[in-house]
Amino acid sequence: MGGRQKKVIMKDSSKAIHKNKKPGPEPIQKKKRPYKKRKPYKKSIRKLNSGFLEAAEKGDLAGLQDFLGRGANINVQNKYGWTALMYAARYDYREMAKFLLVAGIDSSIRNKNDGTAQLIAIAFGRTEIAGMIERWEKAQRKM
Repeated sequence: MGGRQKKVIMKDSSKAIHKNKKPGPEPIQKKKRPYKKRKPYKKSIRKLNSGFLEAAEKGDLAGLQDFLGRGANINVQNKYGWTALMYAARYDYREMAKFLLVAGIDSSIRNKNDGTAQLIAIAFGRTEIAGMIERWEKAQRKM
């Protein structure tokens, strides 16, 4: 193997002379910090919650049930403050709205425009869903 070999030089820390250094002891190296454990579930919960809202927007009831079963937050909001119930009210997904109400979603959550799921249903002419939400809220108050 022709080629140059590296010359190994043993340093005597008290006599080490470098171009820009004065002779003397070498600086003390900082100790490495121990690895800080991150919560491994935080990223996966975000994925579950975003998938849950995507399923709600598409009207995928089986997908909603799957995401809830895997630990998604039923009251999660997107960056505009919309919940799954608001999507159900907007797009007239009656079965989804019924499922979400029975599963325990908070129907009083407001979005960034200060609208609730019931107000969104009224605004888009979904009177059946608006009535369903109103009846559900009355029943919950009586309990």
